[in-house]
Amino acid sequence: MNSNISRFLLLVGLLEILVFMTACNKKSPQAYRAWVEEHLQSKKQVDGYKLSALYIPEELHLQGIENQITEDTNSYHYFQFNIYRLTSELTTVSQREAQKVQQEVIRDFYAYRAETDFVLLSGLDSIPCVLAHAEEASDQGRIRISLVFPETPLGEDPHLIFKGNGLGITPSHYVFSRATITNRPALKLP
Repeated sequence: MNSNISRFLLLVGLLEILVFMTACNKKSPQAYRAWVEEHLQSKKQVDGYKLSALYIPEELHLQGIENQITEDTNSYHYFQFNIYRLTSELTTVSQREAQKVQQEVIRDFYAYRAETDFVLLSGLDSIPCVLAHAEEASDQGRIRISLVFPETPLGEDPHLIFKGNGLGITPSHYVFSRATITNRPALKLP
């Protein structure tokens, strides 16, 4: 009988340790967002633009500026893509007017056809973007695009391909570590 009690107490102790270790790996929404931005973001400078791609885990879905926890997000891959125009000195009125016209053309392209400028490569699969929402951020020259791709198993490191058609620039690709994506910490819900 003493051996059964000892086994029971040992089992309870092991369960407490397991629960404690699991709880330690969970992060608050703010800490989780900071971890994602540090580990799941890729940045490049291409042809006068600073570009950044952020992989958004399924439990953290962005709407506008705020983080939102959503219920039904397990069938998609989410990304946020930012386009920053690197500023240059525009000395004449005609240069400034030409830049305004160019910004309007770019804004219109990404407002209506952003999904055509992105592809997700996962292993040998080429996955088209199924939904894109572009918005011009309050700081001039920046466009933020939320991208949605159908979820496929990540056999290798996924690559987000930005074709650059809307900007008329060289295509670029952003690699995300499959190991980092699958072994990310858990989100602690309030």
